[in-house]
Amino acid sequence: MRVHWIVFAELLLAMTGAFAYYYWPESLALPRTLIPQTISELNGQTVVSWPGRVFVAKIGEFDTALSAYLMSDYLRSQDPLVRGRQVLLTANNTSAGRPYSLSVHLPDDVLAGVQE
Repeated sequence: MRVHWIVFAELLLAMTGAFAYYYWPESLALPRTLIPQTISELNGQTVVSWPGRVFVAKIGEFDTALSAYLMSDYLRSQDPLVRGRQVLLTANNTSAGRPYSLSVHLPDDVLAGVQE
């Protein structure tokens, strides 16, 4: 009877070890940022920017050239929305979906661009 308990304890210990080995959390190695960002302070506000990069927001995608042009013309006339920024109308003829997209050039400060 004592041998049964010893075998049972060994099996339980082996199963516990296998369970712990299988489900033990592993460390995740994350790659370093490839784009160096600069963080500075300007007029009491934090400015996060990437030198040599521009910050662009995609406003919409359109099926026809006419609707895309009319929307870009409308957005360029709206001062509170764009405030003199460049509105970019791009055409992608290789796209199977909507070939025309409308984007706006935001300030190079990431925090201010996301806020807008």
